[in-house]
Amino acid sequence: MNRHCSTPRGYPVVSILFLGCVAALFCSLPLKHVLQAILSIRAVIPFMAQIVGAVILRRREPDRPRPFRMWLYPLPAIIALGLWAYIVISPQKGLRVGGLYVMAAGTLFYVTRGWLERRRAAA
Repeated sequence: MNRHCSTPRGYPVVSILFLGCVAALFCSLPLKHVLQAILSIRAVIPFMAQIVGAVILRRREPDRPRPFRMWLYPLPAIIALGLWAYIVISPQKGLRVGGLYVMAAGTLFYVTRGWLERRRAAA
């Protein structure tokens, strides 16, 4: 048992409390804005990050075997990235400031957690 709480070890107590607080905060915002931010984040995170990740992987490991080829590389990746960026910044479906705050907070938590884990491993 964890000495700081009465739940079994490994149970994500902090995550549940954090998500509950964030959900409570989002309940006070208009539903339209929350949904627009969520949809914009869903466009940025998986699709745009995958495009950037594929290009970085190809640059860092040029000799790695690839199961497929992209014709006219990197032109299709650049076009896809531009189109996703247009969707994100377009006025009808644009990324709201709240969505940017959520993405910035997630990035901050991710970087901080990695930094803390590296410090613990070094100690």
